Amino acid sequence: MAKLNQDEQIEIAERLQGKWLLHMERLIDNGTITSTDMATLCRWLMANGWSLDPSKLPQPLRAKLIDALGEDVFEELPVRLVR
Repeated sequence: MAKLNQDEQIEIAERLQGKWLLHMERLIDNGTITSTDMATLCRWLMANGWSLDPSKLPQPLRAKLIDALGEDVFEELPVRLVR
């Protein structure tokens, strides 16, 4: 297996990130996202500088987050849209 230099690793990571985000979006859009998927997405977004403003979330997504993570989800997580 060929060794990748740092630029190649960054390019691959950016492509994978885009593919993963599109996959998560499809799961949300088609209603098949699980509570584990939602928690993973939330943690990933926060780890990458994003946080969610509950007032700006579409109601179906807000409801799914509350169903998956509990009523106090927005009290426990930083909840501003910052990107």
